[in-house]
Amino acid sequence: MMGRNIFILIFILFSCVSLAQTQKGKFLVEGGSNLEGVLSNESYDNGTGPQKTNNSQLVLQMGLGYFILKNFVIGEGSTWSFYTTKDNSTGDKTKSTNISVGPLLRYYVGQSKVKPLVQANIAWLSSNIAYISAGLNSTTKSSGILYSGGIGVAYFLNDYVSFNGIVGYSNSSQTTTDNNNNKTKQTVGGFNININVTVCF
Repeated sequence: MMGRNIFILIFILFSCVSLAQTQKGKFLVEGGSNLEGVLSNESYDNGTGPQKTNNSQLVLQMGLGYFILKNFVIGEGSTWSFYTTKDNSTGDKTKSTNISVGPLLRYYVGQSKVKPLVQANIAWLSSNIAYISAGLNSTTKSSGILYSGGIGVAYFLNDYVSFNGIVGYSNSSQTTTDNNNNKTKQTVGGFNININVTVCF
């Protein structure tokens, strides 16, 4: 559940690298990682003594885009999220794999090396979560739609590379199915921060 909730706050960024590169007919390729992609440890006490868990998450983002007009990009982005948590006291594990694919629109403002931008996208979500323990193993699958939008800044290092940051809001609606074919609907929304690197040609 935690991996999926973090994942849906994630969305793909697109940007370009100079005034010339924002002209109609140009392409861009992008890759990046969400700020949630970290290793962490957690400690808690549920009444039976201190417990510890190890958590790891890797979030990868890729995208392709095309300038249909000056400063206006239409593209496709995908995100892969892999989340694992392990309870050190029991050995129980939770593994989550999440995929997002969908179109994105972005518009750049101005002609300087630092360009403000606005964007919106919609994506199809798919998640597979496995619960592994000594006494019981189970899986749940979910699918749904993610809507997101945001504002940010692209800083152009040169004619080919830029660093980009964006603050956005995401909202998703998903249906989860367990081993017994029981279905649960869930809606989650929240704010997020993303960074990435883009190459244009």
